[in-house]
Amino acid sequence: MAKKNEYPLNSPHPLVNDVWDRMFMDKFCAGDSSFMKALSYSEVEKEAGHGGHEVLNWVAMLGAMKGAKSRLLVYEPVIEWICGMTYVDFDLGKQ
Repeated sequence: MAKKNEYPLNSPHPLVNDVWDRMFMDKFCAGDSSFMKALSYSEVEKEAGHGGHEVLNWVAMLGAMKGAKSRLLVYEPVIEWICGMTYVDFDLGKQ
């Protein structure tokens, strides 16, 4: 029987890689555009879990927010949804 974090795909990659997700969100909230620019599709494919391509939307959002300060409110891995749920607050007055 597959472990819960591998079910139902029986893949060597976790359904949700919460360690990578948290590291990514730390970089996101720090506004680390160098990290974001250096991300490769293959790294996201390998490290971010099965829902990992969603992070590409976060990369686009970081650019769209034009330097607005952000703060991670909560992150929670939700294995049943095959993703991590994240809420971020943006201070649009501090750009």
